Amino acid sequence: MMKKPHQKIALLAAAAVVGTNIFMSGSVTADKSANVGKKSSEIAVTAKSDYGSYEEAIAQLMQQGVISGYSDGKMKPHQNIKRAEFAKMLVLGLKLESNKDDIQLEDVKQADWYYKYVDTVAELGVMKSEDGKFKPNSNITHAEMAEAIAKGLQRDVMSIRSWMDGYSADQFATRGDALQLLATSQKSIRSESAKMTNIRSLNKVTMEVTFNQPLTQENESLEAGMSHFVFDNGLKLVNQPRLKTGSFSTYILPTTTQTPGTTYTLNYRDSQSLKVEASDELIRTNEARQVDKDSFEIEVLKSDGVVDYGYMISVYSGGRGSNAMILDENNTNNGQQYQIVPSLRSRNVMITPEGGEPMTAHYLPFTQSTDGNQEPKFRLANGAKLKPGVKYTVTSDWLTLKNPAFVAKEAASVQINSVAQVDASHLNVTLSQDPGDEIFVQREVKLTGSDGSEAKAQYTVQSRKGATGTFVMQNEAKLTTGVTYTVQPIGDWAVSPEALTLQRSSSLNPILFLSLPKSVNSHRE
Repeated sequence: MMKKPHQKIALLAAAAVVGTNIFMSGSVTADKSANVGKKSSEIAVTAKSDYGSYEEAIAQLMQQGVISGYSDGKMKPHQNIKRAEFAKMLVLGLKLESNKDDIQLEDVKQADWYYKYVDTVAELGVMKSEDGKFKPNSNITHAEMAEAIAKGLQRDVMSIRSWMDGYSADQFATRGDALQLLATSQKSIRSESAKMTNIRSLNKVTMEVTFNQPLTQENESLEAGMSHFVFDNGLKLVNQPRLKTGSFSTYILPTTTQTPGTTYTLNYRDSQSLKVEASDELIRTNEARQVDKDSFEIEVLKSDGVVDYGYMISVYSGGRGSNAMILDENNTNNGQQYQIVPSLRSRNVMITPEGGEPMTAHYLPFTQSTDGNQEPKFRLANGAKLKPGVKYTVTSDWLTLKNPAFVAKEAASVQINSVAQVDASHLNVTLSQDPGDEIFVQREVKLTGSDGSEAKAQYTVQSRKGATGTFVMQNEAKLTTGVTYTVQPIGDWAVSPEALTLQRSSSLNPILFLSLPKSVNSHRE
Protein backbone atom coordinates (compact mmCIF):
# COMPACT_ATOMS: atom_id res chain seq x y z
CA MET A 1 0.00 0.00 0.00
CA MET A 2 1.31 3.44 -0.85
CA LYS A 3 2.00 5.78 2.01
CA LYS A 4 0.04 9.02 2.28
CA PRO A 5 2.01 12.21 1.70
CA HIS A 6 2.91 14.23 4.75
CA GLN A 7 2.13 17.91 4.32
CA LYS A 8 3.19 20.69 6.64
CA ILE A 9 0.55 22.63 8.47
CA ALA A 10 0.97 26.21 7.34
CA LEU A 11 0.77 27.57 3.81
CA LEU A 12 4.06 28.02 2.07
CA ALA A 13 6.02 30.99 3.33
CA ALA A 14 8.51 32.98 1.31
CA ALA A 15 11.76 31.09 1.02
CA ALA A 16 15.24 31.57 -0.39
CA VAL A 17 15.59 30.80 -4.07
CA VAL A 18 16.60 27.16 -4.49
CA GLY A 19 20.10 26.85 -5.91
CA THR A 20 19.19 24.34 -8.61
CA ASN A 21 16.75 25.86 -11.10
CA ILE A 22 13.37 24.29 -11.60
CA PHE A 23 13.47 25.03 -15.33
CA MET A 24 16.26 24.00 -17.63
CA SER A 25 16.56 24.27 -21.39
CA GLY A 26 17.51 21.33 -23.58
CA SER A 27 18.29 18.12 -21.73
CA VAL A 28 17.64 17.69 -18.05
CA THR A 29 20.75 19.31 -16.61
CA ALA A 30 21.05 21.97 -13.97
CA ASP A 31 22.39 25.43 -14.74
CA LYS A 32 23.82 26.05 -11.29
CA SER A 33 25.44 29.36 -12.17
CA ALA A 34 22.46 30.88 -13.95
CA ASN A 35 21.24 33.26 -11.29
CA VAL A 36 24.06 33.41 -8.77
CA GLY A 37 23.95 36.72 -6.91
CA LYS A 38 20.58 37.69 -8.33
CA LYS A 39 17.47 38.16 -6.27
CA SER A 40 14.25 36.59 -7.53
CA SER A 41 12.77 40.07 -8.02
CA GLU A 42 15.71 41.04 -10.25
CA ILE A 43 15.30 37.91 -12.34
CA ALA A 44 11.58 38.54 -12.72
CA VAL A 45 12.19 42.02 -14.17
CA THR A 46 14.56 40.81 -16.89
CA ALA A 47 11.91 39.07 -18.97
CA LYS A 48 8.50 39.83 -17.53
CA SER A 49 7.04 39.94 -21.01
CA ASP A 50 7.65 36.21 -21.13
CA TYR A 51 5.17 35.59 -18.31
CA GLY A 52 1.97 36.35 -20.17
CA SER A 53 -1.17 35.22 -18.37
CA TYR A 54 0.93 33.27 -15.88
CA GLU A 55 2.43 36.36 -14.23
CA GLU A 56 0.48 36.03 -10.98
CA ALA A 57 1.25 32.32 -10.62
CA ILE A 58 4.92 32.89 -11.42
CA ALA A 59 5.20 35.69 -8.86
CA GLN A 60 3.54 33.53 -6.21
CA LEU A 61 5.83 30.55 -6.77
CA MET A 62 8.98 32.64 -7.12
CA GLN A 63 8.29 34.32 -3.79
CA GLN A 64 8.03 30.89 -2.21
CA GLY A 65 11.30 29.71 -3.72
CA VAL A 66 9.57 27.03 -5.77
CA ILE A 67 10.95 28.37 -9.07
CA SER A 68 13.70 30.78 -10.09
CA GLY A 69 13.71 30.85 -13.86
CA TYR A 70 16.42 30.44 -16.48
CA SER A 71 19.71 32.27 -16.66
CA ASP A 72 18.07 35.00 -18.74
CA GLY A 73 15.14 35.33 -16.32
CA LYS A 74 12.67 33.71 -18.70
CA MET A 75 10.16 31.10 -17.60
CA LYS A 76 9.31 29.81 -21.08
CA PRO A 77 5.77 28.90 -19.99
CA HIS A 78 4.79 27.56 -23.40
CA GLN A 79 7.42 24.83 -23.47
CA ASN A 80 6.55 21.31 -22.33
CA ILE A 81 7.58 20.46 -18.79
CA LYS A 82 9.71 17.40 -18.04
CA ARG A 83 8.85 14.86 -15.35
CA ALA A 84 11.95 15.75 -13.31
CA GLU A 85 11.09 19.45 -13.44
CA PHE A 86 7.54 18.77 -12.36
CA ALA A 87 8.69 16.49 -9.53
CA LYS A 88 10.75 19.33 -8.07
CA MET A 89 7.93 21.83 -8.46
CA LEU A 90 5.50 19.42 -6.82
CA VAL A 91 7.70 18.67 -3.80
CA LEU A 92 8.50 22.33 -3.12
CA GLY A 93 5.07 23.70 -4.01
CA LEU A 94 3.08 21.24 -1.87
CA LYS A 95 5.76 20.78 0.81
CA LEU A 96 5.89 17.03 0.37
CA GLU A 97 8.31 15.15 2.59
CA SER A 98 9.73 11.64 2.70
CA ASN A 99 11.84 10.14 5.44
CA LYS A 100 13.46 7.63 3.13
CA ASP A 101 16.41 8.02 0.81
CA ASP A 102 16.66 4.62 -0.81
CA ILE A 103 15.04 5.01 -4.19
CA GLN A 104 16.04 2.34 -6.68
CA LEU A 105 15.36 3.47 -10.22
CA GLU A 106 17.49 2.58 -13.19
CA ASP A 107 17.46 6.07 -14.66
CA VAL A 108 17.82 8.15 -11.47
CA LYS A 109 21.16 8.41 -9.68
CA GLN A 110 22.09 10.13 -6.44
CA ALA A 111 24.32 12.53 -8.35
CA ASP A 112 21.38 13.82 -10.39
CA TRP A 113 20.12 17.28 -9.40
CA TYR A 114 16.56 15.99 -9.25
CA TYR A 115 17.34 12.86 -7.18
CA LYS A 116 15.82 13.98 -3.86
CA TYR A 117 12.65 15.25 -5.55
CA VAL A 118 12.12 12.08 -7.56
CA ASP A 119 12.93 10.07 -4.45
CA THR A 120 10.16 11.88 -2.56
CA VAL A 121 7.42 11.62 -5.18
CA ALA A 122 8.27 7.99 -5.93
CA GLU A 123 8.39 6.91 -2.28
CA LEU A 124 5.08 8.66 -1.54
CA GLY A 125 3.48 7.21 -4.66
CA VAL A 126 2.66 10.68 -5.95
CA MET A 127 4.27 10.09 -9.36
CA LYS A 128 4.44 6.69 -11.01
CA SER A 129 7.49 4.80 -12.19
CA GLU A 130 7.23 1.81 -14.51
CA ASP A 131 9.59 -1.11 -14.89
CA GLY A 132 12.05 0.50 -12.49
CA LYS A 133 12.29 3.68 -14.53
CA PHE A 134 11.10 7.21 -13.74
CA LYS A 135 11.84 8.71 -17.18
CA PRO A 136 12.90 12.12 -15.81
CA ASN A 137 13.39 13.67 -19.26
CA SER A 138 9.97 12.63 -20.61
CA ASN A 139 7.05 15.00 -20.98
CA ILE A 140 4.09 14.77 -18.61
CA THR A 141 0.47 14.81 -19.77
CA HIS A 142 -2.41 16.81 -18.34
CA ALA A 143 -3.89 13.59 -16.92
CA GLU A 144 -0.60 12.57 -15.25
CA MET A 145 -0.12 16.04 -13.82
CA ALA A 146 -3.66 16.16 -12.38
CA GLU A 147 -3.27 12.70 -10.87
CA ALA A 148 0.05 13.61 -9.23
CA ILE A 149 -1.33 16.81 -7.69
CA ALA A 150 -4.45 14.95 -6.51
CA LYS A 151 -2.27 12.42 -4.69
CA GLY A 152 -0.08 15.15 -3.25
CA LEU A 153 -3.13 17.00 -1.90
CA GLN A 154 -5.03 13.82 -0.95
CA ARG A 155 -7.88 15.02 -3.16
CA ASP A 156 -9.96 13.66 -6.02
CA VAL A 157 -8.73 13.97 -9.59
CA MET A 158 -12.03 15.45 -10.77
CA SER A 159 -11.44 18.54 -8.64
CA ILE A 160 -7.89 19.03 -9.90
CA ARG A 161 -9.02 18.75 -13.51
CA SER A 162 -11.72 21.35 -12.92
CA TRP A 163 -9.06 23.82 -11.78
CA MET A 164 -7.27 23.60 -15.15
CA ASP A 165 -8.02 25.68 -18.22
CA GLY A 166 -8.27 23.58 -21.36
CA TYR A 167 -7.76 20.20 -19.71
CA SER A 168 -7.10 17.44 -22.24
CA ALA A 169 -6.02 14.08 -20.82
CA ASP A 170 -3.35 13.11 -23.39
CA GLN A 171 -2.06 16.61 -24.10
CA PHE A 172 1.46 17.34 -22.87
CA ALA A 173 1.53 19.89 -20.06
CA THR A 174 3.45 23.10 -20.57
CA ARG A 175 5.43 24.87 -17.89
CA GLY A 176 2.67 27.44 -17.78
CA ASP A 177 0.05 24.74 -17.24
CA ALA A 178 2.06 23.37 -14.33
CA LEU A 179 2.70 26.81 -12.82
CA GLN A 180 -0.93 27.84 -13.02
CA LEU A 181 -2.30 24.58 -11.64
CA LEU A 182 0.19 24.37 -8.79
CA ALA A 183 -0.46 27.97 -7.72
CA THR A 184 -4.20 27.26 -7.73
CA SER A 185 -3.80 23.93 -5.95
CA GLN A 186 -1.99 25.54 -3.05
CA LYS A 187 -5.39 26.83 -1.92
CA SER A 188 -6.23 23.21 -1.15
CA ILE A 189 -3.24 22.29 1.02
CA ARG A 190 -4.63 20.66 4.14
CA SER A 191 -4.06 22.36 7.47
CA GLU A 192 -4.39 21.40 11.11
CA SER A 193 -5.06 25.05 11.89
CA ALA A 194 -7.84 25.63 9.35
CA LYS A 195 -10.37 28.32 10.36
CA MET A 196 -14.03 28.70 9.43
CA THR A 197 -14.81 31.67 7.19
CA ASN A 198 -18.51 31.13 6.49
CA ILE A 199 -21.48 28.97 7.40
CA ARG A 200 -25.00 28.74 5.97
CA SER A 201 -27.96 26.40 6.26
CA LEU A 202 -28.95 24.82 2.94
CA ASN A 203 -32.07 23.01 4.15
CA LYS A 204 -33.52 21.57 7.37
CA VAL A 205 -30.87 18.83 7.59
CA THR A 206 -27.88 20.31 5.78
CA MET A 207 -25.28 22.95 6.63
CA GLU A 208 -22.44 24.16 4.42
CA VAL A 209 -19.22 25.39 6.07
CA THR A 210 -16.26 27.01 4.32
CA PHE A 211 -12.74 27.12 5.80
CA ASN A 212 -9.71 29.15 4.78
CA GLN A 213 -7.95 25.82 4.10
CA PRO A 214 -9.20 22.24 3.92
CA LEU A 215 -9.06 20.10 7.03
CA THR A 216 -6.59 17.27 7.49
CA GLN A 217 -7.97 13.85 6.62
CA GLU A 218 -7.88 12.96 10.31
CA ASN A 219 -10.05 15.99 11.11
CA GLU A 220 -12.50 14.95 8.38
CA SER A 221 -13.10 11.59 10.06
CA LEU A 222 -16.36 10.65 11.76
CA GLU A 223 -14.85 10.61 15.23
CA ALA A 224 -13.16 13.98 14.83
CA GLY A 225 -16.16 15.51 13.11
CA MET A 226 -18.57 14.55 15.87
CA SER A 227 -16.14 15.94 18.43
CA HIS A 228 -14.99 19.11 16.67
CA PHE A 229 -18.29 20.42 15.27
CA VAL A 230 -20.53 21.30 18.21
CA PHE A 231 -23.84 23.16 17.85
CA ASP A 232 -25.99 24.65 20.58
CA ASN A 233 -29.79 24.45 20.99
CA GLY A 234 -29.75 20.67 20.67
CA LEU A 235 -28.58 20.50 17.05
CA LYS A 236 -26.04 17.79 16.28
CA LEU A 237 -23.95 16.47 13.44
CA VAL A 238 -25.15 13.03 12.29
CA ASN A 239 -22.17 12.11 10.12
CA GLN A 240 -18.73 13.37 9.20
CA PRO A 241 -18.08 16.57 7.23
CA ARG A 242 -17.62 15.96 3.50
CA LEU A 243 -15.53 18.13 1.18
CA LYS A 244 -17.34 19.27 -1.98
CA THR A 245 -15.87 18.19 -5.30
CA GLY A 246 -14.26 21.14 -7.08
CA SER A 247 -14.15 23.36 -3.99
CA PHE A 248 -10.99 24.22 -2.14
CA SER A 249 -12.32 24.00 1.40
CA THR A 250 -16.12 23.90 1.55
CA TYR A 251 -17.82 21.09 3.48
CA ILE A 252 -21.28 19.58 3.65
CA LEU A 253 -22.45 18.99 7.24
CA PRO A 254 -25.44 16.67 7.81
CA THR A 255 -27.37 17.72 10.90
CA THR A 256 -30.32 16.60 12.93
CA THR A 257 -33.53 18.40 11.93
CA GLN A 258 -33.23 22.15 12.41
CA THR A 259 -35.95 24.19 14.11
CA PRO A 260 -37.10 27.08 11.89
CA GLY A 261 -36.56 30.50 13.44
CA THR A 262 -33.65 29.30 15.56
CA THR A 263 -30.20 30.86 15.46
CA TYR A 264 -27.55 28.20 16.02
CA THR A 265 -23.94 28.69 17.06
CA LEU A 266 -21.37 26.26 15.67
CA ASN A 267 -18.27 25.91 17.79
CA TYR A 268 -15.31 24.38 15.96
CA ARG A 269 -12.68 22.70 18.14
CA ASP A 270 -13.46 24.99 21.07
CA SER A 271 -11.53 27.74 19.30
CA GLN A 272 -13.92 29.44 16.90
CA SER A 273 -17.66 30.07 16.66
CA LEU A 274 -20.01 31.18 13.90
CA LYS A 275 -23.76 31.82 14.02
CA VAL A 276 -26.23 30.54 11.44
CA GLU A 277 -29.98 30.84 10.92
CA ALA A 278 -31.92 27.59 10.67
CA SER A 279 -33.54 26.71 7.36
CA ASP A 280 -37.17 25.68 6.99
CA GLU A 281 -36.61 24.13 3.55
CA LEU A 282 -37.68 20.48 3.25
CA ILE A 283 -35.88 17.98 1.01
CA ARG A 284 -37.96 17.63 -2.16
CA THR A 285 -38.64 14.01 -3.10
CA ASN A 286 -40.82 12.35 -5.71
CA GLU A 287 -42.55 9.23 -4.47
CA ALA A 288 -42.53 6.41 -1.91
CA ARG A 289 -42.80 2.81 -3.08
CA GLN A 290 -42.55 -0.66 -1.60
CA VAL A 291 -39.33 -2.63 -1.96
CA ASP A 292 -39.83 -5.68 0.25
CA LYS A 293 -42.13 -7.12 2.90
CA ASP A 294 -40.79 -4.67 5.46
CA SER A 295 -39.01 -2.03 3.38
CA PHE A 296 -39.76 0.88 1.06
CA GLU A 297 -37.79 3.51 -0.80
CA ILE A 298 -38.16 7.22 -1.45
CA GLU A 299 -37.27 8.39 -4.93
CA VAL A 300 -35.19 11.56 -5.33
CA LEU A 301 -34.77 13.03 -8.82
CA LYS A 302 -31.97 15.17 -10.19
CA SER A 303 -34.47 16.36 -12.78
CA ASP A 304 -36.29 18.01 -9.87
CA GLY A 305 -33.10 19.88 -8.96
CA VAL A 306 -32.23 17.60 -6.03
CA VAL A 307 -28.92 15.76 -5.82
CA ASP A 308 -27.58 13.27 -3.33
CA TYR A 309 -24.38 14.39 -1.62
CA GLY A 310 -22.73 11.15 -2.80
CA TYR A 311 -22.65 12.58 -6.32
CA MET A 312 -20.96 15.86 -5.40
CA ILE A 313 -18.47 15.18 -2.61
CA SER A 314 -14.78 14.69 -3.19
CA VAL A 315 -14.39 11.31 -1.51
CA TYR A 316 -16.92 9.57 -3.79
CA SER A 317 -16.30 11.33 -7.10
CA GLY A 318 -13.99 8.67 -8.52
CA GLY A 319 -16.59 5.92 -8.27
CA ARG A 320 -19.71 7.76 -9.41
CA GLY A 321 -19.04 7.79 -13.15
CA SER A 322 -21.33 10.13 -15.09
CA ASN A 323 -23.30 10.88 -11.92
CA ALA A 324 -20.32 12.66 -10.35
CA MET A 325 -20.77 16.41 -10.57
CA ILE A 326 -19.35 19.71 -9.39
CA LEU A 327 -21.54 22.35 -7.79
CA ASP A 328 -20.22 25.90 -7.58
CA GLU A 329 -20.42 28.21 -4.56
CA ASN A 330 -24.13 28.75 -5.31
CA ASN A 331 -24.67 24.99 -5.68
CA THR A 332 -25.42 25.30 -9.38
CA ASN A 333 -24.26 23.16 -12.28
CA ASN A 334 -24.81 24.14 -15.91
CA GLY A 335 -27.23 26.84 -14.82
CA GLN A 336 -29.33 24.48 -12.68
CA GLN A 337 -29.42 25.09 -8.93
CA TYR A 338 -29.53 21.97 -6.80
CA GLN A 339 -30.84 21.12 -3.38
CA ILE A 340 -28.43 18.78 -1.58
CA VAL A 341 -29.50 15.60 0.20
CA PRO A 342 -26.90 15.04 2.95
CA SER A 343 -25.95 11.77 4.60
CA LEU A 344 -29.14 10.14 5.91
CA ARG A 345 -27.33 8.30 8.67
CA SER A 346 -29.61 7.80 11.72
CA ARG A 347 -32.53 9.39 9.87
CA ASN A 348 -36.16 8.21 10.29
CA VAL A 349 -39.52 8.81 8.60
CA MET A 350 -43.07 7.95 9.65
CA ILE A 351 -45.28 5.55 7.72
CA THR A 352 -48.99 5.34 8.52
CA PRO A 353 -51.39 2.60 7.37
CA GLU A 354 -54.81 3.86 6.36
CA GLY A 355 -56.96 3.84 9.50
CA GLY A 356 -53.98 2.80 11.65
CA GLU A 357 -51.29 4.24 13.88
CA PRO A 358 -48.06 5.79 12.57
CA MET A 359 -44.94 3.61 12.61
CA THR A 360 -41.27 4.62 12.55
CA ALA A 361 -39.13 3.44 9.66
CA HIS A 362 -35.33 3.62 9.85
CA TYR A 363 -32.98 4.55 7.04
CA LEU A 364 -30.89 1.63 5.77
CA PRO A 365 -27.19 2.58 5.65
CA PHE A 366 -25.53 3.08 2.27
CA THR A 367 -28.76 2.90 0.25
CA GLN A 368 -29.37 6.52 -0.65
CA SER A 369 -27.55 6.48 -3.99
CA THR A 370 -26.88 2.99 -5.33
CA ASP A 371 -26.90 1.46 -8.81
CA GLY A 372 -26.99 4.96 -10.27
CA ASN A 373 -30.28 5.83 -8.54
CA GLN A 374 -31.19 8.24 -5.75
CA GLU A 375 -33.54 5.96 -3.82
CA PRO A 376 -32.84 5.77 -0.06
CA LYS A 377 -34.37 2.72 1.59
CA PHE A 378 -36.24 2.60 4.91
CA ARG A 379 -37.26 -0.44 6.97
CA LEU A 380 -39.99 -0.96 9.54
CA ALA A 381 -38.88 -1.58 13.10
CA ASN A 382 -39.23 -4.67 15.31
CA GLY A 383 -40.10 -7.13 12.58
CA ALA A 384 -43.24 -5.25 11.43
CA LYS A 385 -44.50 -6.02 7.93
CA LEU A 386 -46.34 -4.13 5.21
CA LYS A 387 -49.79 -5.70 4.84
CA PRO A 388 -50.84 -6.42 1.25
CA GLY A 389 -53.80 -4.31 0.11
CA VAL A 390 -53.28 -1.63 2.75
CA LYS A 391 -52.55 1.96 1.71
CA TYR A 392 -49.55 3.53 3.47
CA THR A 393 -48.56 7.20 3.62
CA VAL A 394 -45.03 8.39 4.32
CA THR A 395 -44.44 11.67 6.17
CA SER A 396 -41.48 13.44 7.76
CA ASP A 397 -40.40 16.69 9.35
CA TRP A 398 -37.36 16.93 7.03
CA LEU A 399 -38.68 15.94 3.59
CA THR A 400 -41.75 16.43 1.41
CA LEU A 401 -43.14 13.91 -1.09
CA LYS A 402 -45.04 14.58 -4.31
CA ASN A 403 -46.57 11.11 -4.07
CA PRO A 404 -46.35 10.00 -0.43
CA ALA A 405 -48.75 7.02 -0.57
CA PHE A 406 -48.58 3.49 -1.95
CA VAL A 407 -50.66 0.32 -1.62
CA ALA A 408 -48.64 -2.60 -0.31
CA LYS A 409 -48.46 -5.77 -2.38
CA GLU A 410 -47.55 -9.35 -1.59
CA ALA A 411 -43.76 -9.43 -1.79
CA ALA A 412 -42.03 -12.71 -2.52
CA SER A 413 -38.98 -13.60 -0.45
CA VAL A 414 -35.71 -13.69 -2.34
CA GLN A 415 -34.24 -17.15 -2.88
CA ILE A 416 -30.79 -18.17 -1.68
CA ASN A 417 -29.06 -20.38 -4.23
CA SER A 418 -25.76 -21.04 -2.49
CA VAL A 419 -23.50 -20.12 0.40
CA ALA A 420 -19.71 -20.36 0.23
CA GLN A 421 -16.85 -19.49 2.55
CA VAL A 422 -14.59 -16.53 1.94
CA ASP A 423 -12.51 -17.14 5.06
CA ALA A 424 -13.09 -18.19 8.68
CA SER A 425 -15.15 -15.05 9.32
CA HIS A 426 -16.95 -14.35 6.05
CA LEU A 427 -19.54 -16.04 3.84
CA ASN A 428 -20.74 -15.25 0.34
CA VAL A 429 -24.51 -15.60 0.02
CA THR A 430 -25.73 -15.84 -3.57
CA LEU A 431 -29.36 -15.28 -4.53
CA SER A 432 -31.19 -16.68 -7.52
CA GLN A 433 -31.04 -13.27 -9.20
CA ASP A 434 -29.50 -9.85 -8.70
CA PRO A 435 -31.81 -8.02 -6.25
CA GLY A 436 -30.49 -4.60 -7.26
CA ASP A 437 -29.63 -1.76 -4.89
CA GLU A 438 -28.66 -2.76 -1.35
CA ILE A 439 -31.57 -5.03 -0.48
CA PHE A 440 -29.17 -7.15 1.61
CA VAL A 441 -28.58 -4.37 4.16
CA GLN A 442 -28.94 -5.51 7.79
CA ARG A 443 -30.09 -8.99 6.73
CA GLU A 444 -28.78 -11.92 8.77
CA VAL A 445 -28.39 -15.67 8.55
CA LYS A 446 -28.09 -18.25 11.34
CA LEU A 447 -25.44 -20.98 11.25
CA THR A 448 -25.90 -24.22 13.20
CA GLY A 449 -22.88 -26.51 13.33
CA SER A 450 -22.86 -30.30 13.53
CA ASP A 451 -20.96 -29.82 16.80
CA GLY A 452 -23.99 -28.03 18.29
CA SER A 453 -22.53 -24.53 17.90
CA GLU A 454 -24.67 -21.59 16.76
CA ALA A 455 -23.65 -18.27 15.25
CA LYS A 456 -25.01 -15.38 13.23
CA ALA A 457 -23.63 -13.61 10.18
CA GLN A 458 -24.74 -10.21 8.92
CA TYR A 459 -24.45 -8.61 5.50
CA THR A 460 -21.45 -6.33 5.04
CA VAL A 461 -22.61 -3.03 3.56
CA GLN A 462 -21.51 -2.25 0.01
CA SER A 463 -20.14 -5.77 -0.51
CA ARG A 464 -22.77 -6.86 -3.04
CA LYS A 465 -21.54 -7.90 -6.46
CA GLY A 466 -24.57 -8.71 -8.55
CA ALA A 467 -26.56 -11.45 -6.84
CA THR A 468 -23.85 -12.15 -4.24
CA GLY A 469 -23.39 -10.39 -0.91
CA THR A 470 -20.74 -10.98 1.76
CA PHE A 471 -21.84 -11.73 5.32
CA VAL A 472 -19.53 -11.43 8.33
CA MET A 473 -19.69 -13.64 11.42
CA GLN A 474 -20.96 -11.78 14.48
CA ASN A 475 -19.55 -11.64 18.04
CA GLU A 476 -16.11 -12.75 16.81
CA ALA A 477 -17.39 -16.24 15.97
CA LYS A 478 -15.27 -18.36 13.61
CA LEU A 479 -16.05 -21.31 11.39
CA THR A 480 -14.46 -24.52 12.65
CA THR A 481 -12.61 -26.94 10.39
CA GLY A 482 -14.38 -30.27 10.03
CA VAL A 483 -17.77 -28.97 11.12
CA THR A 484 -20.81 -29.13 8.82
CA TYR A 485 -23.02 -26.08 9.03
CA THR A 486 -26.69 -25.52 8.29
CA VAL A 487 -27.59 -22.00 7.22
CA GLN A 488 -30.99 -20.38 7.72
CA PRO A 489 -32.19 -16.84 6.95
CA ILE A 490 -33.15 -15.01 10.12
CA GLY A 491 -36.65 -13.76 9.42
CA ASP A 492 -38.53 -14.37 6.19
CA TRP A 493 -36.51 -12.04 4.00
CA ALA A 494 -35.24 -15.10 2.08
CA VAL A 495 -36.06 -18.72 1.33
CA SER A 496 -33.68 -21.53 0.47
CA PRO A 497 -33.73 -24.30 -2.15
CA GLU A 498 -33.39 -27.98 -1.38
CA ALA A 499 -30.79 -28.76 1.28
CA LEU A 500 -27.16 -28.90 0.21
CA THR A 501 -24.99 -30.77 2.71
CA LEU A 502 -21.28 -30.62 2.03
CA GLN A 503 -18.19 -30.76 4.24
CA ARG A 504 -15.65 -28.06 4.80
CA SER A 505 -12.17 -28.89 3.58
CA SER A 506 -9.14 -28.64 5.92
CA SER A 507 -6.71 -27.84 3.10
CA LEU A 508 -4.52 -24.74 3.02
CA ASN A 509 -7.20 -23.00 0.97
CA PRO A 510 -10.28 -24.37 2.73
CA ILE A 511 -13.70 -24.18 1.17
CA LEU A 512 -16.77 -24.22 3.36
CA PHE A 513 -19.80 -26.13 2.18
CA LEU A 514 -23.01 -25.45 4.02
CA SER A 515 -26.41 -27.03 4.36
CA LEU A 516 -29.41 -24.95 3.32
CA PRO A 517 -32.70 -26.17 4.89
CA LYS A 518 -35.88 -26.64 2.87
CA SER A 519 -37.98 -24.86 5.45
CA VAL A 520 -37.52 -21.28 6.58
CA ASN A 521 -37.31 -20.23 10.19
CA SER A 522 -39.46 -17.11 10.37
CA HIS A 523 -38.28 -16.12 13.85
CA ARG A 524 -36.25 -12.92 13.92
CA GLU A 525 -33.45 -12.96 16.46
